[in-house]
Amino acid sequence: MKENGKFVYKVMEGKQINTRQRLYTVPGERSIMDVKINEKTGEIYMRETIFDKCGRRMGNNDFTDHGRPDIPTHTNPHYHANPATDPAQHGKGIPGLHPETPRRY
Repeated sequence: MKENGKFVYKVMEGKQINTRQRLYTVPGERSIMDVKINEKTGEIYMRETIFDKCGRRMGNNDFTDHGRPDIPTHTNPHYHANPATDPAQHGKGIPGLHPETPRRY
């Protein structure tokens, strides 16, 4: 839905979810799938966050080309790597799935 020209999503009693902040999980949890909402375009797509064995974010798989098939690094799917020493860093897009994806589609 749009309010004042901006996409707004009412989730969980009006609270928005920002999965970009999911930097850690419990050790042993290797991936979490969720729905990502692009606040600029309103696009809704699936995203999988990949974690190492200690529960630190390693990257994420985006199951979209973000409406930009002209960008070779943003295929559907593509991934962004995040070093364990700086899990908030958002690496450049790389075609395919993250190499540490625990299951293959």
